[in-house]
Amino acid sequence: MSGMEVQHNGKEIIKEEVLRTNFVEKDVKGNPTIDFEKSHSIKYNFLLKPVYEISNVRTDSPSYLAGIRKGDIIRRLNGELSYKFKLSDIIDILQSEEGRWISIEFERKGVTHKTKFQLKKIL
Repeated sequence: MSGMEVQHNGKEIIKEEVLRTNFVEKDVKGNPTIDFEKSHSIKYNFLLKPVYEISNVRTDSPSYLAGIRKGDIIRRLNGELSYKFKLSDIIDILQSEEGRWISIEFERKGVTHKTKFQLKKIL
């Protein structure tokens, strides 16, 4: 109903920020105390996550009219980071009920674009 096909196109390294809490001091009874400014530090995790690419877009389909083209990389789907989905989940969303609005953030040649479209039966 979206008029586009999506494929898995390898993996990329994603940098996720993680907040760590450390107990840095103890009170007179030996219990740990927290000084927020001293006890929180930021740590980064680097993870390999899937990349989802638009492999085909049907001319005059909802996704085509919204500006999506073959080769675009999906970055967010309905507000969620794309790598949090399985490919089958993305396909299910794009083929769900007619009238549903889809918001999508995609990358084309290093530039991020945002658009939305409404699913409709094409045939």
